[in-house]
Amino acid sequence: VSPEDEAGSRITCQRVMAIIAALHERCRRVVELRKIEGWSQKDIAAHMGMSEKAVEKQVWVGVRAIREGAYDYLEKPFYLARLNSVL
Repeated sequence: VSPEDEAGSRITCQRVMAIIAALHERCRRVVELRKIEGWSQKDIAAHMGMSEKAVEKQVWVGVRAIREGAYDYLEKPFYLARLNSVL
């Protein structure tokens, strides 16, 4: 991995974390538990007192916000490769 790729990944990760931090509290927590901590939707639903369908919706909303925010930030040719390495 080149130093440029490493720096780009670090910037991408920082940007993704900033986008997650800006999400509505419930959505942010669901995304953190699912995408960062690796919890199942069923476990998140039980932990947060919501349905699995609601968890699924919150994950979808959060991931969409991350993709839109990252797409605005990153150069288009590098968008998918960098975003997929972070998510």
